[in-house]
Amino acid sequence: MPLRPAAPAASRRALTALTYVEPCLAAEIGAPPKSGRWLIEFKEDGYRTQLHRHGDQVRVFSRGGHDWTGRYATVAQEALKLRDQHFIIDGEMVVPRPDGTCDFTALQIAVANKDSEPIVFRVFDILMREGADVRSLPLIERKEKLRALLAQRPSDRLSFCEHETEIDGHTFLEHAHRLNVEGLMFKLLGSRYRSQRTNDWIKVPCQYREVFFVVGYALDKGKFDGLYLAREQKRELVYSGKVEKFGVPRALVKPILAELDALVDGGRQLTSEVRKEKARWVKPVLRAHIVHRAGLGTTRVRHAKFECWAEPPTIAAPAFAKLIKPAKAHAPAAARLTLADNIMTELVEAVVPTGAQLRAHWRKVAKVALPYLARRPLTLVRHVDGVTFYHKGPLPPLPPAVHPLEIRKADGTRGIRLWIDSVAGLLGLVDIGVVEVHPWAATIDDIERPDMMIFDLDPGEGVEWPFVLETAFRLRALLAAEGFDCWPKLTGGSGVHLVTPIKRSLTHEDLHRCTKALAERLARNHPGRYTTTPGARHRVGKLFIDFFRNRRGQTAAGCYSPRARPGLPIAMPTTWRALEDGIRPNAFTLGGRRSDSPK
Repeated sequence: MPLRPAAPAASRRALTALTYVEPCLAAEIGAPPKSGRWLIEFKEDGYRTQLHRHGDQVRVFSRGGHDWTGRYATVAQEALKLRDQHFIIDGEMVVPRPDGTCDFTALQIAVANKDSEPIVFRVFDILMREGADVRSLPLIERKEKLRALLAQRPSDRLSFCEHETEIDGHTFLEHAHRLNVEGLMFKLLGSRYRSQRTNDWIKVPCQYREVFFVVGYALDKGKFDGLYLAREQKRELVYSGKVEKFGVPRALVKPILAELDALVDGGRQLTSEVRKEKARWVKPVLRAHIVHRAGLGTTRVRHAKFECWAEPPTIAAPAFAKLIKPAKAHAPAAARLTLADNIMTELVEAVVPTGAQLRAHWRKVAKVALPYLARRPLTLVRHVDGVTFYHKGPLPPLPPAVHPLEIRKADGTRGIRLWIDSVAGLLGLVDIGVVEVHPWAATIDDIERPDMMIFDLDPGEGVEWPFVLETAFRLRALLAAEGFDCWPKLTGGSGVHLVTPIKRSLTHEDLHRCTKALAERLARNHPGRYTTTPGARHRVGKLFIDFFRNRRGQTAAGCYSPRARPGLPIAMPTTWRALEDGIRPNAFTLGGRRSDSPK
């Protein structure tokens, strides 16, 4: 049964004068791409905009396709001064600061007031030139056509978005952080303009972590609608924006409100008047770790996310001195919030190694482990304050070599997964209490398309190990008949994984459907001995052929990862010869190979 991707999308629509075109959208990845020929641009902190000119008519469309020509009147007038009369260009409306960064708050105010005087259109692509559709041209050629168009009448109002092609992406990202910009855009030099989200364009945001005072929260028709923040600047509290409700994990909302309700105070203590009809202002006692993209020390946060409570505040201003003592009273509850709401599943019977054992292990195996673990989103098993659990929710402060990746979760909200690419990253995971790592079947370079197929052979009660091995060879033969070459991995538990490298041509759901069909075919050929239905009650006396590992976001124990089980076993890649010899799934431990395991 060959694996096939989903049917291609409908063919591209022809361009029509003054009619909005669905834009090309970037995938979001937490790090520069590892390979490929990329063009790099600064990610502008503004409003995505499309400008059309047809003769003496100009239309300016918002990201959602709304006609905002009136809001960008000065930009539209500037477009009429170019010699070409038929073109479509794509970019971001921004309000630049003197240092070259963009002031998103000033842009919002200008657009709301229909004051386009401070607004600049930073243009990065062209869809039509002199009436001809140029979307199928390579990006680098489109950029040259765009440069030539804007050079007809140089203007600060219509600004060409410069790019780099020779600089290292990681070096440029460090530079972007120092400049306090929103992030970088990586675009394949030869890519076409496609009206969809595509991995030909990759957005790498600059993530900034700061500690803010929580000075209030919003209620919309009685429901939680976000947190209001403030910075301490020169002994005063300056309003610094809002964490929208989607930036606060759902599991944390009730505990956060319980903390804040005890501090409600109608007289907010900010340096300037802030009118928020939904606000319930609180005493500025609690501080929070916030991740955002607006740059450090800027006026308002952007795309902010609540991570966890910080330590009690220490405001130096005399007006707030009386609040320090109440803050200490709230610290224990905040600490409980951070741990309790991190627990997705507690592993009550877990046995965990010491930090020293884990560090020694990862230093020893890093060279062979990283090819299996590096640059993949990770599900984590952590051990914190005597509790071992699958982690969810806010993360502690991260070591430099441990990287966050923002992803879209199944419920449509945004979440963070961690990834590493070095021995320092593996050791950094130990520093935040990680015992086990479970990688995705896809890399951060394209999280939507897996590069491996996984079957987990999980025996139920009463199923002996020899039958698990027999099944592994049956499944191997079935996969070989379909043209796949799989390899076995000992799980460190009771089963074995069969892993098959595949081309990144399928979505997770495509792969899930195909592996489901293969698992059910094997089960039908041996009725009564297998199940493809999850749940302990379905696998009594049967072997569960788990194909669910191939769904988006599902993971499997990583190669060389310790397991929090008696004997401290390790998940290990193995050979078919070793399976023939009867090797056990927990044959390898942190102390070495078990003496009772077949050689």
